Amino acid sequence: MSKELQELKNIKYKSMILSNNSHNNLSPREINDTANINDFLEKEKKQHTGEHWSKLDKTIKMQKIRAYVEKYSIDNSLNQKDEKSLLVFLTTSLDQKKLSKTKDVVYDKTTGVIKSIPSLLFNQTHKKFTLKRCEKRQSTMRSLAPKRANKTVRTGSRPGSASASKNNSNHNSDDESSGAK
Repeated sequence: MSKELQELKNIKYKSMILSNNSHNNLSPREINDTANINDFLEKEKKQHTGEHWSKLDKTIKMQKIRAYVEKYSIDNSLNQKDEKSLLVFLTTSLDQKKLSKTKDVVYDKTTGVIKSIPSLLFNQTHKKFTLKRCEKRQSTMRSLAPKRANKTVRTGSRPGSASASKNNSNHNSDDESSGAK
């Protein structure tokens, strides 16, 4: 009985921290009864059913994934071996945080059931499951500044430069000499 009471206190403390609520409806004296413990646990379960996929605990996510694997195997007529490989693949994907975001899994929070995993693909030839990349990432080259054109060095004279003034003075002297004739 003391273990159950300690577990209940731990659950109560955890729920208090998660919900930022410093008091609960049940006092410690009322919790001693096993019926009240079951009621308290049912209230906790109902409280956590309306959460988004990203807010669920890992153990609850695993339970939901197991239910989804069973449903998926029935819908797609997978054999036991493929069903087991799917379960292993999804658990490793969950461990690697590939199924942690809300957009990774279509989850109905009212019923608490995974509707689909949009990025999940099954390769029929190799009998392997994969998660395709759904993120449409922009190329890093597009984010960079435009490339500058290299300036070409011209050998010809430009107006205002020292060599241009020499050439102009030579041209002017030719013009003057031709005009004097």
